[in-house]
Amino acid sequence: MPAGKGGLDAARDCAHREGPIAVELDTMLVGGYWVEEGPGYFPKYHTVWSLILLAQLGATFDIIKSMQTKRNWPVWAAILPILSFLFSACGTVPGGLPMPTATLAPTRVLSASPIPQQPTQTAAPASLLPIGPVFSTDSRMCAAEPSGSMFFLQCQGNTLAISQNDTRRKMDIQLMRDLPVEPIGSFVVEAVVRSELPTGQILDRNQYGLVLGDTAGTQHILRLQGQEFIWETWLEQEGIRTVEAYDRLYSPTINPAGRENRLQLACAPAACDVRINNQFIARLPHPTPWELASFGLLAASDWDETFGTVTFLDLTLAPLDAQDAARLADPAHVMHDLTAPFDLFSGMGLSGAFNQYDQAGYHFSPVIPYDYYAVTTTTAYVDVSVSADVTMEIDPARTGTQFGGLLCRASRAGMVMAVIRVDGTYSLYRQSQRRGTAILAEGASEAILPGRTQNRLQLDCVDDQITFFINGKQVADISDARYGLNFGGIGFYTKAGGSPSPDAIVFNNLVIIEQ
Repeated sequence: MPAGKGGLDAARDCAHREGPIAVELDTMLVGGYWVEEGPGYFPKYHTVWSLILLAQLGATFDIIKSMQTKRNWPVWAAILPILSFLFSACGTVPGGLPMPTATLAPTRVLSASPIPQQPTQTAAPASLLPIGPVFSTDSRMCAAEPSGSMFFLQCQGNTLAISQNDTRRKMDIQLMRDLPVEPIGSFVVEAVVRSELPTGQILDRNQYGLVLGDTAGTQHILRLQGQEFIWETWLEQEGIRTVEAYDRLYSPTINPAGRENRLQLACAPAACDVRINNQFIARLPHPTPWELASFGLLAASDWDETFGTVTFLDLTLAPLDAQDAARLADPAHVMHDLTAPFDLFSGMGLSGAFNQYDQAGYHFSPVIPYDYYAVTTTTAYVDVSVSADVTMEIDPARTGTQFGGLLCRASRAGMVMAVIRVDGTYSLYRQSQRRGTAILAEGASEAILPGRTQNRLQLDCVDDQITFFINGKQVADISDARYGLNFGGIGFYTKAGGSPSPDAIVFNNLVIIEQ
């Protein structure tokens, strides 16, 4: 239809000022971008995708330029390169032409942090230790969210409650608040947090945690969701942010929704120890030593999940005492003869296994014939050597499927298992979510002692290298980086034969050494 006919011009103008075009323009931030400033078009729902939507809705230059808004010129400047096919992910285009403002941010995570929007607060002086509580109404941690944020904050009685706005769009959202501090190498950050379900939901999908910023500008994040946690490192270089993460882990020490969780990160330049509700659950080594320059909190939600309420009841920072700092400087070393209950093993989910201790050791194997069972520690490590004595019947002349052995890096992503079998052979497995169970190595070995006797097994998981020893002799050495299993618990892995028995497989003299 020609312009001006049948009210087309009026309808087009109305769409820009009151219709869907106006709605999309209203979510743009003052600098002329959506969500976060910077080059590129990742992730979804970012600046370039909003511009594509405007184009599909029929937005025009002339009407946008004529609108009386302080945002109109950034929109004009950003749309022109799009229509000229000059947008790229790296922030440059052929010929070195400048790029419009957009962001290349970490996968699945968008920033809704209010701090960059409040210059008077980002210039706050670094604080001296100890620090806390931090949720007074005049604190920058309690500053109101900017217009268009998907989060709502409320500080009251030195607590901070975070919930999502009723106007939240279907997009990944994230809020991050932090406080600068004088650089310190050894410290402890603690928080008490309660996560509450949104109305009508039965699963807690709220994401929350602690954020540590180092002097190089890298952010180290402990993120919790439900009864799982993950450790992430956010690296910034030339405007591009990448995320490195250890495998996600379930921990029964994390309380479910509606109950408080006490989070603690005790850190020295070489590593951080994670404690939740006063239980040690993870050692996180630092590939490169670093010092703390800021600390704070995180709240986040994926696009297809509903965020309820997360309340930070306390957040403190203090120096780490000398004894704890010295402990973090040394590799973890755990020894247990297994003649009495080993408190690092989780007792959950073991109803289908023989699971008892006596002077002979730890009797652990499936109750159901030909079934499999694993028991893992509630503590997790990155690089580790685990060894133990395994007593079971070994007969090379016998055919059977029963086995017993060790595992490492057990997480939601998978695990590595090394076992000896009733027929005098061994197997090295990798189990992963993406491929299931794969055999990495197997064979017969004279190192396996026959009869009902002890065999000393050792499984080393260091970097990408998986090494299996039987009675001190190396029988397998595999480089396995394909699925990136990099973190998790250790434990035992067993399979029953045709006649399950409490004495079928017995473990003792467990040793765990961080590498």
